[in-house]
Amino acid sequence: MKTEIYNDNFQNYKRYGIPKAQLVIADIPYNLGVNAYASSTEWYIDGDNRNGESSKAGKAFFNTDINFNIAEYMHFCNRLLKKEPKEKGKAPAMIVFCAFDQMQTVIGYGKKYGFVHSYPLFFIKNYSAQVLKANMKIVGATEHAVVLYRDKLPKFNNDGKMVFNWFWWEKDGKYIPKIHPTQKPVKVLKRLIETNLITGSYPIADKYIQLLEKTWFYKDWATAHRRFLYNDKAVEEDKILGMKRRCWKAEASAAKLYTDPVSSLINLLPACPDNKAGLAYLTSFLLLNKDIETYKTLQESLYRSPAWRDMTECQQEAIVICSPNDPHFWLEHGVSIKVRNRAIAFMQKVQDVSRSGQNLAVALASEYGKTYWYYYMFNMMDK
Repeated sequence: MKTEIYNDNFQNYKRYGIPKAQLVIADIPYNLGVNAYASSTEWYIDGDNRNGESSKAGKAFFNTDINFNIAEYMHFCNRLLKKEPKEKGKAPAMIVFCAFDQMQTVIGYGKKYGFVHSYPLFFIKNYSAQVLKANMKIVGATEHAVVLYRDKLPKFNNDGKMVFNWFWWEKDGKYIPKIHPTQKPVKVLKRLIETNLITGSYPIADKYIQLLEKTWFYKDWATAHRRFLYNDKAVEEDKILGMKRRCWKAEASAAKLYTDPVSSLINLLPACPDNKAGLAYLTSFLLLNKDIETYKTLQESLYRSPAWRDMTECQQEAIVICSPNDPHFWLEHGVSIKVRNRAIAFMQKVQDVSRSGQNLAVALASEYGKTYWYYYMFNMMDK
């Protein structure tokens, strides 16, 4: 496949014969104008204001920062994206990176051009570009984006896990050359490659592989992933990609689209028993929220199946809570003799401490503070 990068404005897209797209990722100008570097050390020579202003002082990132026409751009994207499909899981979408105060503008213009639905994305950094404002109480440490779509909710692969509306923003190291000031991290490209290999979108994966092959640090990783291009058998036999593709297919073929992550995982796990991370996430979510009824129903339907062969001690302790007065129930549901004996001892200790008038939480903490029983009785999680 031939992959090309066009150094041109989007208004000229017709001359290149670009095919319809499933997803458009846009990083629009932030309307900073000549203040693009105002909060950065790059405003000064060698980052030190004692050296005077650098060539970047009073400059914009790109010439379109001043005259960018968002209405014209939305019209272009509406024409570039594929039409709304009848199939599930095939809906096109846009992801538009923008400044926080531009989000409502992006959403508003999106609606004018057919993208009537949207939700925000937040990318969390552990650093801030606003180093010259370090004396302030608050500095910017997030990137913002808006997902725009027409009708059907677009599906994004995320290793078979919940797709949160926030992500960690992992900064590139010094070994990654910086081509332009607003480029996105290489690890974002790696995730795009893996996602498109999983879904069989090989032309898109090929494009990102070619980009990473031009880097020093990731070129070997990118070249090694070439063997998966246009090779379904290789993808499906790979331990990681194969598992993720089976999970993706199971979700895409689901008879019903679930909008909440708990229902999605409950219905996905039986069809994708390799998704151990999904099971761990779901059980942890239920137990942290003390949703014992849903946990019990899930355990009775999945335990000892290929999706759930073994239970951790924490999961076993939760089974005790499902039916606290029935040790036979515990053993039937996978509780070990060790956990059973400890549960009986715990209940006896609760009775003894209660009769003595001591503070239960304090008296039990040293011996049982790390058990799920203690968490269930005394700990609260903010919701």
